Amino acid sequence: MSEKARSAGLWSAREAFLRADYDTCAALLAARRGIERDYLLARCYIRMDRFADAERVLGASRGKDRSTWASLLAHSHFRRGDVAGARPLLDLADARATNDAERDEARFLRAFLEWIDLRREESATLLSTGTFGPFEGNAESLRGWLSIAKGDYAGALGQFENAIKLFGSDLFLECNALRTASNFAREMYMPAVMSRVLHRVSRIEWTPYLEVPRFHIMRSAAWFRAIDGEYGDAMRHFHELAALNVSDPWRLYTYCDRAYFSLVLGEEINGWATAEEALALANRIDWEAYSGGEIVVLLYVANLFALRRPIDAQRCWKLYSALSPTDPSIRAAMSAEPSVDAWEQYTAGLLEKGAGNPAAAAAHFNRAYSIYRRIGFEWRAVLTLLAQRDVAPDDGNYDEYIEAVLRRFPNSWLRRLADHERRRRGPVVVSSIA
Repeated sequence: MSEKARSAGLWSAREAFLRADYDTCAALLAARRGIERDYLLARCYIRMDRFADAERVLGASRGKDRSTWASLLAHSHFRRGDVAGARPLLDLADARATNDAERDEARFLRAFLEWIDLRREESATLLSTGTFGPFEGNAESLRGWLSIAKGDYAGALGQFENAIKLFGSDLFLECNALRTASNFAREMYMPAVMSRVLHRVSRIEWTPYLEVPRFHIMRSAAWFRAIDGEYGDAMRHFHELAALNVSDPWRLYTYCDRAYFSLVLGEEINGWATAEEALALANRIDWEAYSGGEIVVLLYVANLFALRRPIDAQRCWKLYSALSPTDPSIRAAMSAEPSVDAWEQYTAGLLEKGAGNPAAAAAHFNRAYSIYRRIGFEWRAVLTLLAQRDVAPDDGNYDEYIEAVLRRFPNSWLRRLADHERRRRGPVVVSSIA
């Protein structure tokens, strides 16, 4: 093969890699040889979570004496959970670096490894030591997760938006940052951020490897419509989301969303029928086959049934409590995020309420409310206060807070719930939201 043909083939493979078309990238590289081919194919397999294949390619490569080889092998090792095996490889990558790009990659991966190993202060220190060249977008995104661990979601949102600008044409990295930005824009009700996310999303050509971030971005947009009182649009989008090519646990969210909104809008028959479909799907799923944050949807199902069918709700809670993401990067993110703790506390409150333990329920609700107030998730804080009304004494300060928040959401289902509760001053059945 001529040098010209070889270069053209690598260029096409790189283009496929950047647009997250990893199957095409791997196919284009399969019959080729060379060190740069090996490195690109290893990066491709790492993005596909095919770590054994990445290590096989690197093990047969003629480029074992280079910094990039050691960095990629370290990356594969710690993504599959072998942090101890990755550390000496990153030392080797740093020692072999001959240019800034190689040093930047090794430095960023070391910061990422410390994050995965739950050594956040060490990760933050590494990220504060200058810029990271072509990996600055990755570094800024990781800074965002460190901000989240401190409860600074507003600061994190700015860092994720910066990362989106820095990723260039790498759609996988950009779409995952867009996913995170859309999620927290929804939680803190930031229309300008959501608008920027959706403007960028409208120009993306989707591939199978972008379906999960696409699902979450579109789901956040549907929730934004619901928060604004556009229930017809929201429900239509929830139905459309169920058709995306995502795993059953992610699809389960759409059943829960449709059930929840039917119930809060007073459509009891349709709402509980959809909730039963959600429970049936949850019972069919082999949860141990999933490695990421999908397991959190079990809390959603538990929320829906906590007051209606406590035994089923408790079973979902126990299953969630017994599982842990096997993907170390997702495990690190979930352990760092205060909102996950808040939602666990909220769910525990509903379960105690369903079991007839008002004091225990009130304690869990209060912890959830305190976290939501601290991190700026105001509409979730309101939902928590509404849920605890019949297990805790009335508090005028809570009433004032609810009214102040609802002024931001005049057309939201939150107003409907609050008005309903005010009229009857009795129990209000509300469920948390994913």
